[in-house]
Amino acid sequence: MKSPVLTAVMLAALLLPLTACGGDPIEAEVKYRAGEAFMEVGGWERAIDEYDRAIRLDPQLAKAYAGRGRALIYLGEFQRALEDLDEAIRLDPGLAGAYNSRGIAYADLGQPERAIQDFDEAVRLDPQDSEIYYNRGHTRGNMGQPERAIADFDEAIRLDPLALLAYNNRGIAHSVLGRPERAIEDFSEAIRLDPMFSLAYANRGMAYFALSRDEEARRDIDMAEKLGLDPRLLDRMVEHAEQERSR
Repeated sequence: MKSPVLTAVMLAALLLPLTACGGDPIEAEVKYRAGEAFMEVGGWERAIDEYDRAIRLDPQLAKAYAGRGRALIYLGEFQRALEDLDEAIRLDPGLAGAYNSRGIAYADLGQPERAIQDFDEAVRLDPQDSEIYYNRGHTRGNMGQPERAIADFDEAIRLDPLALLAYNNRGIAHSVLGRPERAIEDFSEAIRLDPMFSLAYANRGMAYFALSRDEEARRDIDMAEKLGLDPRLLDRMVEHAEQERSR
């Protein structure tokens, strides 16, 4: 018969590795989901608290690092976000959302080429995610690649016909390419999807202005201001449109 003391020591030796692994994976999942719920309502700091708890309970939970990284992006803490997203990808190289979020962080840090690399990988891993195409299109637009941006916005809209930001940004790309009529179609669809979308009214107003449809332009500009868009921004947009039209 084994000594009770020896048996207790053996049990303790068996339990030690389990404790060292970080705790309860089920409870970690609960905390992760709580973080996601706070993200849905814009509670970035509360979400981070929940992701912190999830990671303490399960340090191998890649999606908790990805979630915390995403929340940090919303708070403008891009370098800290990159650290979390790097760790998420190290733990789970197939996590498309982590590549997508890291692409956003790189874009916001002024590193669009690295952002595009991450968006490309995210698309490869999850080719049905409209948001990834939108983010890549947005970045390509900022890189001065309007045609390639339009191709991404086309795909984003095909996957999600309610993607109003994709319509708005595709309209901008058409405007850049000197296609105000097509731009107006996209801005109008964005407004149909969200009649309170002030920037879409302003953008459509600029497209009307390019076509010398000044009455319609003024009506949209007035609506944009009524919906709360900064009048100083509107003044700069009108000044730029006037300069373009006088060339």
